[in-house]
Amino acid sequence: RVSVRLHFAELDNVKPGQRVFDVRLQGQTVLESFDVVAAAGGAGRPIVKEFAGLTARRCVSLEFVPKAAVPAADSAPILSAIELLPAK
Repeated sequence: RVSVRLHFAELDNVKPGQRVFDVRLQGQTVLESFDVVAAAGGAGRPIVKEFAGLTARRCVSLEFVPKAAVPAADSAPILSAIELLPAK
């Protein structure tokens, strides 16, 4: 079992609601309609989401599903860093 920490920070001049996406981890949606700017309280501010107790045998599957019909540079999903930690 592992814990996964996903680090996000919007570094572009993106407004709330502009970059919205789902995050799937091990095939399950763990963040739905996630908006980094709104969740962090503004652009340039970091936010960390942690998911503990995941079962991972050989790999960890991470998928980002954009909500925009045609993702552009300012609407495509982003991720700043990922940490994989042994479960406690």
